[in-house]
Amino acid sequence: MLSHSPAAPLLPERALSALRCPQRRQPLRVLSAEGWATLKARLPSAQVTTGFGAQITAEGGAICEDHTPEGAPYFYPIAEGLMYLMPSDAVRVTG
Repeated sequence: MLSHSPAAPLLPERALSALRCPQRRQPLRVLSAEGWATLKARLPSAQVTTGFGAQITAEGGAICEDHTPEGAPYFYPIAEGLMYLMPSDAVRVTG
């Protein structure tokens, strides 16, 4: 089953469950709308820079399964259905 939310990556649930954090090798969890709102409130802006230097507007995010939106030190952005998962794509959360 594919997710239809614009903030969710365009991958079947089975594929999403296989994704791992490129830095910690822990399972990733795509944030719900509520979780994204919580994490986004900690950001100065939803405009982020990818590892290749492109400016994107994060519409959602993924965090390590053992992190919470309130305390995650970084997240991997999702924009236009694409999940940015290079280690250099991780966006630090300072708030």
